[in-house]
Amino acid sequence: MISTVSGSQGQGKSAVLNVIDSMGYNVVEQKTSRSILADWGLTLDQVNRYPPLTIRFQEEIIRRHSEAMKPYVDSSSLYFMERSFADIFVYALMAVGSFNEYNNWMEDYWHRCMEEQEKFHTIYYLTGRTFVPVDDGVRSTNRFFGELVDREIAIAMKRMDDEIGKKQLLNISYTDLDQRVHTVLTHCCGV
Repeated sequence: MISTVSGSQGQGKSAVLNVIDSMGYNVVEQKTSRSILADWGLTLDQVNRYPPLTIRFQEEIIRRHSEAMKPYVDSSSLYFMERSFADIFVYALMAVGSFNEYNNWMEDYWHRCMEEQEKFHTIYYLTGRTFVPVDDGVRSTNRFFGELVDREIAIAMKRMDDEIGKKQLLNISYTDLDQRVHTVLTHCCGV
């Protein structure tokens, strides 16, 4: 069984997962975007300047994220990972959504993301941005972009949850790290 901690950049997903990991719970390690960029020897700016390369990058993200979660979906043990497929869809939308020539690809990508999203047991969606991201070559430091991504992930998350009909989404609006971790562990493990 696999659950995910979701939210836009700077929401504190890694911080929550680091605490959960330090408490002995199973956390799947992955850094999808950064590992792809490292493997390709490119920056995100370089990838996003050429839409066909952006599409290839987004395809690699969904592939690697799906592969990372695959061994744990049917496990009787609980595992946690970072990012939902709603997050992944929204970042793809932000990268190529304004190009009409990619409308069919976006529609197909939505359906594939939703199929993968359904495999999560629970999605813990963090809101209430905890810090302004620093420029690490992947995250945007533009607060307006961050706010836009926050809103779009929330919309995509709710739409996927409604369409899947599984009601697997739990919004966590606390900004305090201990409260966030306590909410996740109480919900999933009765701790």
